[in-house]
Amino acid sequence: MIKKYYNQYSDLTVLLVDSTKFNNSYFYETLPLSSIDFIVTDAKPENQFLTSAEKNKVEVIY
Repeated sequence: MIKKYYNQYSDLTVLLVDSTKFNNSYFYETLPLSSIDFIVTDAKPENQFLTSAEKNKVEVIY
C-alpha cells in the first residue's frame, strides 16, 4: 500500500530484481507493469516478458 502511494507521486519508478523472480506466480501484485519505467536485472528475461514490457513502455536493462 505504501509502495503504491509513493509511486503516485514519483517522477520515475525503477524496479531492481534478480532473474529468479521472473516466470513465478505470487499472491499479490505490488504495482502493475505499466507503472514501472525501468527494470534492472542480472540476466535477460524471456522474450514473452520483454514483449510485455515493451507494450507497457518499460525499459529493461540486463
